[in-house]
Amino acid sequence: MSSAGRAFSDRRDGRSWITLVVLLALTAAVLLIAPALSPQLEGPTATAGINMVLAVGLYTFVGTTGIMSFGHMAYMALGAYAGAILATPVATKELLSAGMPAWASGVHLPTVPAILAGAAVAALFAAVVSFPLMRLRGLVASLATFAILNVVHNVATNWTALTGGVVGFTGAPITTTPRSALVWALVAIVAGFLFRESRVGLRLRASREDEIAALGAGLDVRRDRRVAMVVSGFIVGVGGALTALQLGQFTPDAFYLTTTFLVIVIVVVGGVNSLSGAVIGTLLISAVGYVLQLAQQGDVLGVYSFGGRAGIEDAGLAVLVLAVLLLRPRGLLGSKEIGELRPPRSRGRPRVGTRRSAPQPTQHEPA
Repeated sequence: MSSAGRAFSDRRDGRSWITLVVLLALTAAVLLIAPALSPQLEGPTATAGINMVLAVGLYTFVGTTGIMSFGHMAYMALGAYAGAILATPVATKELLSAGMPAWASGVHLPTVPAILAGAAVAALFAAVVSFPLMRLRGLVASLATFAILNVVHNVATNWTALTGGVVGFTGAPITTTPRSALVWALVAIVAGFLFRESRVGLRLRASREDEIAALGAGLDVRRDRRVAMVVSGFIVGVGGALTALQLGQFTPDAFYLTTTFLVIVIVVVGGVNSLSGAVIGTLLISAVGYVLQLAQQGDVLGVYSFGGRAGIEDAGLAVLVLAVLLLRPRGLLGSKEIGELRPPRSRGRPRVGTRRSAPQPTQHEPA
């Protein structure tokens, strides 16, 4: 069977639902237990939940289409600013952002509708830019997504009346908690799984493995990739709104290169083509990053203290990424999901169907 055929046959595999259950249970267990261990872990836990939303959103496009995107944090920025503007009370905007346009300063929504509205703005922008972007392929398409990120970053930096510019947006209510981040992370995992198992997701995975065969089969690859970008933009927009409502005050740099590379590292370490890889990668990078951050401050989990050194966190994550890429070039899970992992066969047992030599007839002496 061809690689494209194998992608379509995955739909009949019931192990995919095992993957979803395991991912939801693992995420809920880690993000619930961590804050209970120490109040100091509440902030890192909320950040881990947001990063999981971003990683799943990036996987929804990159993992299904095979096109690496360096510009998805543009959707994060749009979701952050739209969600923050809508969630901030009118009185606060009139006080702190006197020059904000009336169509933005006079609107207020509760937290959840504001997050969804911010994600919808990001998805709408993704729908518009997907038409020219999805005409491109390979490295050219990846560079084009990075150009989109730069455009959004420059607009956010210079549109001072709406975004605050380099000074930053202030006054957004801080409503993102570890529990709310966990809920949105679970929703993102379910959304990413359902898209992966949908008809569009199956067609995209087939075209990812063999685009020529997919085109020969009559699939509209460009249309399916545009759908993937819109869905991915919506999920990443949710992560942006959650980030804005976690920080309260932020600048355009919060959604630029540092966050871009962090989310890409998470997806690459876990496995670009695996939803499980996005989840496992988030948990691993979040845990290692927190320990390295403590070491950078001169403390290792309260056991050993020393003079802090700047750059320990970045250097440690770089070493981790290099080690994973050297040992597992396709990431920890590669293209597999948790439900597809099988225990190794025991070498001591004979394989089924192996031939054995026929017993030789015994010769009896005549009586």
